[in-house]
Amino acid sequence: MKASCLKTEAEFVQTHPSVGMVYCAVDTINEHGRITFPAPADPTPEIIDPDLAAQIMFFHGSIAGNIANVLLRRKVLDDIGFFREDLKVSADFEMWVRVSALHTIGHIGQPLIQLRNHGGQFSRAKGSYAASIREEQEIYKRLQQRLPAELIAYSRKYHRWHRGPMYWHHAVRCFLEHDWKSAFHSYQTFRQLRVNPILMAIFWLFTANQRLFRLKPKFTG
Repeated sequence: MKASCLKTEAEFVQTHPSVGMVYCAVDTINEHGRITFPAPADPTPEIIDPDLAAQIMFFHGSIAGNIANVLLRRKVLDDIGFFREDLKVSADFEMWVRVSALHTIGHIGQPLIQLRNHGGQFSRAKGSYAASIREEQEIYKRLQQRLPAELIAYSRKYHRWHRGPMYWHHAVRCFLEHDWKSAFHSYQTFRQLRVNPILMAIFWLFTANQRLFRLKPKFTG
């Protein structure tokens, strides 16, 4: 944490008593403490209501991006409970979804922490991404139920043709690395999207794994 972290967060929650959770921007550092990725500009508003939070998380994933840059009010835990221990990778994402259903979320665009990125992280461990793919399906379904009616049809298309190539790519990569278990789990999750594997393979190849084209999020309200 930077020297101003706790003071800035405390002042924020005092100024905005309705928020149940606050997250801040982060500067990414390497093993030696050098900043490798400064916090990018983020147009997310300072106060995020439940409807907007659902849209942000459905289209972009975990709203905070991490757990180290989050502050929760103690009362929130009384309202919604603790982290789900059955989730190995996505427990923080699932928690933020529950928080955002009942409380507004605060966003501090100023980087108040330095987040270390290194090769020994759990998120990079073998099988961790396959586990997150599996766990996040339930979370995205819950978020989709909270979306405005006019976004439902597009959200289904987005889930298939934005996340589908990511799952397909991971399955292929794990297969080439002889990580059969992760490849199988990723492919099984991909099959739940009900997309023809041949069509997905063509889309994956011709978009260079979405480097040349990808669906964009849509927001309303």
